[in-house]
Amino acid sequence: MAAVDTATVMPEAPKSAAPVASPPTFGVVPEPMRLRNMNLWLALAFGVQAVAIVLFGGSKAAPILVNYLAPDQLASEVNGHQVLGVATRHIADVRFTMVAAGFLALFGLGCLALATVGRAQYEARLQKGSNVGRWLAFGLGAAGMVVALALESGVYSLATLILVFVSMLIAGALEPLAEKFKATPAKTPLLGHAVCAGAVVAGLLPWVVLALGAAGALLWGGKIPGNVYAMYGTTLVLFGCWALAAHFRVTRRGKWADTLYAEKMYMFLTLATATVLAWQIFAGAI
Repeated sequence: MAAVDTATVMPEAPKSAAPVASPPTFGVVPEPMRLRNMNLWLALAFGVQAVAIVLFGGSKAAPILVNYLAPDQLASEVNGHQVLGVATRHIADVRFTMVAAGFLALFGLGCLALATVGRAQYEARLQKGSNVGRWLAFGLGAAGMVVALALESGVYSLATLILVFVSMLIAGALEPLAEKFKATPAKTPLLGHAVCAGAVVAGLLPWVVLALGAAGALLWGGKIPGNVYAMYGTTLVLFGCWALAAHFRVTRRGKWADTLYAEKMYMFLTLATATVLAWQIFAGAI
């Protein structure tokens, strides 16, 4: 019988599936415990400074005033009809050191919340490349800082102080939205620019109030102490560093594309910004 050659047919290797593109990420946080510890240390640092400033600070205070319309008796008698004028009510005095301790406490409470009750959400958002908690904490603390600067500049109107506070808080709250929209520029190009512009305008408004006060003092024979000008300069520089850091983070420039690196730098800027102004206020109140 003739031999029949049989060929062994080898099964084909399964084709590997085409790699699926993963959604872009903006850095992974590999050390959540380390971030928690850093936030706790920051909260402790802010708390110790706040207590020290209250205990050892001077008693220099600023009045808090409310302006309202009221009949001007003298002008009404002269003109023969009721004339309204602006009346001022002194409602309280607040120590400058208490204001400094107040914004230190706001920063400290923000860091404490990120390390405890808000930790899970904080770390989850960091994994997505955004940090709403940090910016809200910065907005609160920075709002307290501009109120302190306004009081040092002679802005005592309660209404103006509230507007300055809210404006800076809005600036901080808009920044994480800017990060979110800038992360998907193809979907929301105009909205991202609009939110960034809104944050910049809200952050600049308190400085417009301070600039008007300084201009009035220069034009009409007033006087702003030299240490207050020093506060303006250092705080502007540090706020400028925050704005530059936010720009680097939004554009994902260099190391700022890494969430952990950006978070560490934000922590450092938070401590430096609040500490410098708080102790300048402490020195001026002695």
